[in-house]
Amino acid sequence: MAERMSISGGERLLAGVMFLLLMAGVLLGETNPLALSLGANLGRGLLSREAPMPASLASALGIFDAALSRPDATLRIADSAGLAAAFQELGYHLDQAACCTREVPRVILSRLPADFPSLAASGPRKTKFLEVLLPLVIAINEEILAERGRLLEIRAHLEAGESVTLDERYWLMRLAERYGGDAEALDDLLARVDVIPPSLALAQAAVESGWGSSVYALADNAPFGQYMPGASDGQGVSAARNGAFLHIRSFPELLDAVRAYARNLDSHPAYRGFRAVRAKERQAGQALDGDKLAATLSRYSSRGSGYVRDLRRVMRANALKQFDAARFADGAPTLVLPDRG
Repeated sequence: MAERMSISGGERLLAGVMFLLLMAGVLLGETNPLALSLGANLGRGLLSREAPMPASLASALGIFDAALSRPDATLRIADSAGLAAAFQELGYHLDQAACCTREVPRVILSRLPADFPSLAASGPRKTKFLEVLLPLVIAINEEILAERGRLLEIRAHLEAGESVTLDERYWLMRLAERYGGDAEALDDLLARVDVIPPSLALAQAAVESGWGSSVYALADNAPFGQYMPGASDGQGVSAARNGAFLHIRSFPELLDAVRAYARNLDSHPAYRGFRAVRAKERQAGQALDGDKLAATLSRYSSRGSGYVRDLRRVMRANALKQFDAARFADGAPTLVLPDRG
């Protein structure tokens, strides 16, 4: 069991003042290397993706989005035929992720082409949908694994009797805030900060979006159909379900939707059972089982057990488990930007 830590109000205040002073130094041109290094580390812990920094300050601190900051190339496409041509140019085919090296290129599609639903549902659209979503899921899982790796390091230091640095304390506080956990309970955080098996993520996206044909997936970059309470605020669209209007969350890009989907499963109280089963698989040294984890998601949909059956059917019929071992090949990401006309 990991040691619990006490983070005092005085430490919070002191670190906050230090961080503000360091930021002021950056903006005023006081670029002491040690200060910049400490500032960058504090920045990574204090600033979440939900509250991004100005680009100039992020650049000065060397804080980048791993999937989007240094693209090797940007490909612009007009339609789904252009998407197929772009993937061919990159040498990307779904078979790569299912066998042999299991490596896929770092290709990030910002949004689905407007004519995507016109692809034949039985073959081409399914294949292209999986080719689009798989790299996005891998990219978000890489982000989560980086956070989990640091969390494991901090726990190891505590178990060895070492003290936690001020930087680490603030990083833990921000991590706990993002995942809805407790910065003093590292085991609980570890149960939250973990990846989503690609087989499960792909199945949920396919079921929720009709393999990329729904208006929300196309217009709002919302393949997972995440709902929000309240009236429209410009960040989503209202939709009727069972006679009631719900607010569907929209996203700037598909990658943002995948990140929000993973955060939802990793933090929402409704998916506590999902996290518990996943944690048990980790503790037993087992590979995460998307089919088994799907059984815990009856609350994701009003259809309950019927929704779970659909997820499992899609996973098995399309052999999605074979993509759980997929990983990125070496190389910088390529952004693919559809023309929305």
